[in-house]
Amino acid sequence: MFKKILISAVMLMLIGITIFSLVNMPLKLNSAVESKSGDEPLNSHGNKQMINTLKVVNEKIQQKYQSVDVSINSEKELVIKVKGNNDYFNSVKNDIESMVKNVIKSSPLKENTIVVEKNGFPFQY
Repeated sequence: MFKKILISAVMLMLIGITIFSLVNMPLKLNSAVESKSGDEPLNSHGNKQMINTLKVVNEKIQQKYQSVDVSINSEKELVIKVKGNNDYFNSVKNDIESMVKNVIKSSPLKENTIVVEKNGFPFQY
């Protein structure tokens, strides 16, 4: 009886280790691809400038409009999400785009596409 319990416990541990290894494998592959791609580390000077620029963009927009979220995606797009109805969105999107262009014109984000969107419907500039 003790042998059966011991064998069962060992088998469960082996299955757990195998599942853990398989689950973590994609993470290791992704990090290997990222390190070979030549991207800068997150704490590099260029990335710090990008983060600071995002903060400035967010602060400038928040001074005038309170229902806006600012982010950047992997397609080199600076995404500004505006909350509100269609009339509100249409009345503020050009002003927001202009504000963002002025802030990023001399920053590392100057090459990024500006996307102003409402509820997932993008308007690109």
